[in-house]
Amino acid sequence: MRNVHFYERQSFHPLLYVLAVGLGVFGLVMLVPSTNADQPIEAVKGLVGFLFLFVAVIIVNVMTMTTWVYDDEIRIQFGRLIPYYNNRILLEKIASCRAVDFPPIRTSGGRGIRMGKFEGRTTGFLKARGSRGVLVETGDTPLLIGTQYADKLAGAIEQARHALRDAGSPA
Repeated sequence: MRNVHFYERQSFHPLLYVLAVGLGVFGLVMLVPSTNADQPIEAVKGLVGFLFLFVAVIIVNVMTMTTWVYDDEIRIQFGRLIPYYNNRILLEKIASCRAVDFPPIRTSGGRGIRMGKFEGRTTGFLKARGSRGVLVETGDTPLLIGTQYADKLAGAIEQARHALRDAGSPA
């Protein structure tokens, strides 16, 4: 069984969920038949109602970011019911990591899965809320993982890296 050194599930801003629920309610209202039993739901009205409801479910699913630090890897996932993005970073490939503060709009244009500039370098951004994160340096493009607990995430990554290194070195 794998040890979990860090776990965090983040959601986007609550206003986006209110918007999604509003879309879903609007879609449901459009799907409700009229009080006249002889008049069925019009095809276009039903299709639009279904599309609004479908978009609401997709939005609620998409707006969740989960981060795990295991004994051998970091895993970041977007999507709750149906994951649409998974990224696994092997700890052995990490050169360094550190907790950082960053302006989300200025560095990458917002939240979600983004590319932008951080400290003058092209960087991948994975973030849901806030302006704190952990910059993970590998041989490839650096990755900034957004978190509400940057110091804890950086500490968990370093702890798991040291444990992995100690387990691999001969005694």
